[in-house]
Amino acid sequence: MFSKNARLINNKKLKKNARLRAKVLTLIRQFFNDEGLLEVDTPLIELCPSMEPAISSFTTDYLGATQKRQLYLQSSPEYAMKKLLASGFENIFQITKSFRNGEITRLHNPEFTILEWYRTDCDYQVIMNDVEKLLTFIREGLQLGEEIKYLNKKVDLSPPFGKLYIKDAFKLFAGIDLDEIRNEDYHSILRNRGLSIDSSESDFNTFFYYIFVNDVEPRLGADKPQFLVDFPAQLGSLARNKPGDDTYVERFELYIHGLELCNAFSELNDHDEQKRRFALEKRKRVDSGLPDYPIDTDFLAFLKHGMPPAAGIAFGIDRLLMLFADTDDINDVILFPFGMMADFNENV
Repeated sequence: MFSKNARLINNKKLKKNARLRAKVLTLIRQFFNDEGLLEVDTPLIELCPSMEPAISSFTTDYLGATQKRQLYLQSSPEYAMKKLLASGFENIFQITKSFRNGEITRLHNPEFTILEWYRTDCDYQVIMNDVEKLLTFIREGLQLGEEIKYLNKKVDLSPPFGKLYIKDAFKLFAGIDLDEIRNEDYHSILRNRGLSIDSSESDFNTFFYYIFVNDVEPRLGADKPQFLVDFPAQLGSLARNKPGDDTYVERFELYIHGLELCNAFSELNDHDEQKRRFALEKRKRVDSGLPDYPIDTDFLAFLKHGMPPAAGIAFGIDRLLMLFADTDDINDVILFPFGMMADFNENV
């Protein structure tokens, strides 16, 4: 008897999208080779996972002859790639698998394919330019015109892409001034929008993401790719502060028709500040009842050794494929989705 993966049999759409994936991956490698970036390969298993409270890592156990140790599947190759930057590697990229526990939706698969690249001696503006050039290169390699159809709507992929500062997006779509909002306002704003939540749980992250997901994100990049730029400092623990304004960091995301494709920033390379932020993230995890992950002191040691000014990005390959395959379901571009495992019922 076949498992849920009987969906693979004679499925023309999946075969078509598998060919699309192969072509896109070839184009990505060609683009970065032409740009002079070195492709690198870093471990999928790591000693210390991401500290972000919003991310839950998969754990595994090393069973050696003399010791046993808990390890983690990477949620991103970011730490390892920055260690390479601090070691003298300059412009690098990687296409790899990453893992995030508990994330199964039409936009999330716990195992996903990610593209990351880093450039030294630059900031996030350079990475924005990379994104425009990369998407143009892929579109032309797929022999598509500047205008494509995505979910029955025309989307203009010609550069330059739009740009919207996040504080302007909150004013425009939610009527909220992030510069004026105070801690005591979070609960009343959320309650007035219908979220039943205790005042003690109404922290900045809860407030921000509830408003963002419901009022802001669906409206981004409606008919043209749009960069969402300069996030509140609380949401960029690995990003560099805006010059002269430590309430925001140099971070951007790209949206097309409400679909987030990437997350990028000018990298924080200050050892002391990164150490302080890691400690803060660790406290947030503990206070929220989440697993208490170890801090990557090896990463901090590399920063102390010295990492050059740099900018980097994490780009979701599966979501990029969703765009070019014209689908709103990540299962359509993955041959073996997590939720399709035999006897696994959590399939959204």
